Order: sequence, then structure tokens, then C-alpha cells
Amino acid sequence: MIRFLAIFIVVFSIQEPVLDEKEMYGAWSWVQSSGGLLGNTLTPENIKLSKKIVLTKDHVIMYYANDSLTLKQNYQIQNEKSIYSQSPAPVLRISGMTKTQTISLRGQDTLFLRENVYDGYAHVYVRLRE
Repeated sequence: MIRFLAIFIVVFSIQEPVLDEKEMYGAWSWVQSSGGLLGNTLTPENIKLSKKIVLTKDHVIMYYANDSLTLKQNYQIQNEKSIYSQSPAPVLRISGMTKTQTISLRGQDTLFLRENVYDGYAHVYVRLRE
């Protein structure tokens, strides 16, 4: 029994993280970004800019700044090595961009995007209800 339990623990501890993509579809309002070389914290108030992203089930991401569309591209969610944990993590990969971002949800209403580079920014978004 102990041997079975040990094997069970090892197998489940090495599984890759799972992100249910359906939970991230929709519109998200930017709350803040922090990080960078200087450890800055940026908010809509201190930079006088509102931002929004929309993630569709067709794997299209749209970025808006002050309600103007600034980027529309295809995206993929893949498990890749995170610089934060050194383990596989769900990563947002946007067509035409080399920088990836780890992606995670807290509950159903808070989205975290962390640039998967040293001295990158961590971005926080909240779900917009329609």
C-alpha cells in the first residue's frame, strides 16, 4: 500500500498544470502592472490610460487602449518552462511576438499575465461583465 501511495504521489506531482481556456474567454480590464528593472507599478490612474484585452474561443486576442483597438492577433496556450518556477506552466503565445507570458486565473474574475522574462512585468486584469 505504501509503495502504491508513493508511486501515486510521484505521478501526480509531475503532471503539467492545467488551465481551462474556457474560463479565460471574454473581456478583461487592466488593473495594474508591476515589475521591470526599476520595480515600477503602473495603473490606469497614474499613466492616464485604460487598457482592455479580449480573448475569444477562436484564439484571437485583442488589445485596446482607451477603447481603441491596438492589436489583434491569434494566440495559443501552451505548457512551457516558467522562469518563475522552473517547471512547465500555461503560457500565452501571441502570433508575431517572441515574448511569452505565463497565464493564470484566481477564481473566475482575476487574470494574471506575467512576462516570462527576467525583469518583466506582471499584469493584473479583472473580468468585465456584459
